[in-house]
Amino acid sequence: MLNLYQFPILMIFAATLFGIAAPVKKPITPVSAAPVASPVHSKEETAEYIPWQQERLLSWDDFQGGIKQNTDAVASTNTSLGISYQILDGKLVYQITCTFSKPNSWVL
Repeated sequence: MLNLYQFPILMIFAATLFGIAAPVKKPITPVSAAPVASPVHSKEETAEYIPWQQERLLSWDDFQGGIKQNTDAVASTNTSLGISYQILDGKLVYQITCTFSKPNSWVL
């Protein structure tokens, strides 16, 4: 009796044995994606958001959210990850952003 792990191997072996061609990969068609303007993923710091930068360290004053009651946590950070991408000249070009939310982060 075949199990789930053996079945794909058997199919590949059978395809090779009987000369069944493998599917042909289609070339990537370039697509242009316009970046979406969002204050959350801006490169500039605002009163509410701090985009990640290696040289910008958080301070205690950045934690401006209200303290959550009935929890064992002594602090909480709220961050947002964003990704934008496009294919240029057949190559994937992407940007990943991380933004800290001041009004939604708190510390005791």
